[in-house]
Amino acid sequence: MKKFNNVKQKCILATLISATSFSFNAYAETELNVWWIEREQKPLLEKLDEENPNIKLNVRLFSIDELNNELLKAASTGRNIPDIVQIDNPYHQYFASLGVLADLNPYIAKSDTIKMEEYFPGPKATVMLDGKAYGLPSTTNSLYLYYNKDAFKEVGLDPEQPPQTWTQLREYAEKLTDHSKMRYGLRFSFPQSEEGVFQSLPWLQMVGADWNNLEPKAVEESLGFLKGMIDDRIVSRDSLSTGQTAAPFMSQTTAILVGGPWMIGEISQVDFEWGAAVLPYNEKYNIRSSALGGINTAIPAKAENIQAAFELLEDIRKHQDVLWNDYGNMSPVATISSNNKNHQEVFEVLSAQLESAKPRGPHPEWSKISPILSDMTQRILTGRTTAEQAAVNAEKRIEKIVDKS
Repeated sequence: MKKFNNVKQKCILATLISATSFSFNAYAETELNVWWIEREQKPLLEKLDEENPNIKLNVRLFSIDELNNELLKAASTGRNIPDIVQIDNPYHQYFASLGVLADLNPYIAKSDTIKMEEYFPGPKATVMLDGKAYGLPSTTNSLYLYYNKDAFKEVGLDPEQPPQTWTQLREYAEKLTDHSKMRYGLRFSFPQSEEGVFQSLPWLQMVGADWNNLEPKAVEESLGFLKGMIDDRIVSRDSLSTGQTAAPFMSQTTAILVGGPWMIGEISQVDFEWGAAVLPYNEKYNIRSSALGGINTAIPAKAENIQAAFELLEDIRKHQDVLWNDYGNMSPVATISSNNKNHQEVFEVLSAQLESAKPRGPHPEWSKISPILSDMTQRILTGRTTAEQAAVNAEKRIEKIVDKS
């Protein structure tokens, strides 16, 4: 992929410099209080307001953590409850389990617009609890590979044949590593945080393990594979402390990057040829997986205008075909296609990756489970303890949490 001038994205980003609270349509009959995370979609909310003259949207913009805190506060006090709220998908079941969110099944059953079977399985699973839909997936993302085609050519690798298996990933990354050029072959991000869990879980899942199945041999096989590349300096050790960033790939200090669609805007500006590919699989197990990120949209159970709020969700669904091209967001609806030629390859790779992407959890107590997984991963990759010791300890701690829930 060559560099291109993404003027449209820059114009959209320029519109985001505004107050974190705004209203549209002052003469509307029905007011909807909307709590929103995805700031880049402000133009979409403006468009929806224009198309619905009988509705006034009072929109507040939040970070994920800010919104979680405000929603808990509103739920506990019964005051300032929004009509529509966005939720980071790992936390959706937590709020649903508290009774904070409305069951949308009765509304979906009567809708000609919302069809749950159209959503990718992973995003759909994050809004479901006990067979009830407590929201709708809004956007989604996943992890895949970015790779430097020029670097591939330099070392004699076919730039149109990215690594397909773990064995190839190790071989290619080793061949691409050139410390005289300050270049590592591969980079992932495993800081001790939710980002690290987001990036580490797929490697466990590809050998048959998971957050609730930490079989020690599987954990050793998975994280041991990654640790080996760190120990052999194929992967930079600062991958264990640095969050997800495109900078090492853009500066060509890494040739293969485990990243996601939020990096496209930056990566598209580089002056070398690059490509995208799905995550390699372990040929022994033949299991594909990737992390599932994204944002969901829900209606609080005590919202004043549930019917009007659901109708707005229907309108948002009708605009999901423009999310990728206009706002850089991937739709969770599997039937959506892209007409953006600049990002077409990435769109196709991401669409393929989403077929096997798995959500973190989902579990109502994910905020307690995630730090345990992060601690286990750090202990193994830094060599502070054996994989068996770390896995056994983590599984015991997680089982206690699950048993109490």
